[in-house]
Amino acid sequence: MYRELAYVISFAPYYWRVMQCARRWFDEADANQLTNLGKYVSAMVAAGARLTYARQPNTTWMIIVLLMSLVATNKSIYYISIALNIVLRVVWLETVMKFNLGIIESRLLDFFLASLEVIRQGHWNFYRLENEHLNNSGNYRAVKVVPLPFRECDSDG
Repeated sequence: MYRELAYVISFAPYYWRVMQCARRWFDEADANQLTNLGKYVSAMVAAGARLTYARQPNTTWMIIVLLMSLVATNKSIYYISIALNIVLRVVWLETVMKFNLGIIESRLLDFFLASLEVIRQGHWNFYRLENEHLNNSGNYRAVKVVPLPFRECDSDG
């Protein structure tokens, strides 16, 4: 009974955050809340995997714990993106080198590889936009009102 209670105690904080994010997403229709919800669900899965590994210490559970912990890490999406970029760059080399695969018609392969390059470019444009937004808001360059270079006169004169 105490072992199952460990799961409940480990999951409770994440569960409440998941419910808060779900409620905010439902009320405000803010897609960022779905991202936060996913983050807390992945943390809950990682915690459950760690508890199960403590009960059944074998190689399979250790690999599951490592994978779930990697997924639950906040910045892991950037590392996944870097790996995806490398893979898509290598795939793009095929369009330059014109490898003869023989299995797939060359026009179909060119179309598929061009589509992957469009996806790769769009993927990194998202990060460029995120970086620009963070730099603008962090340096307070994103303002609604631009200050005038002179003082306004009072009505008294």
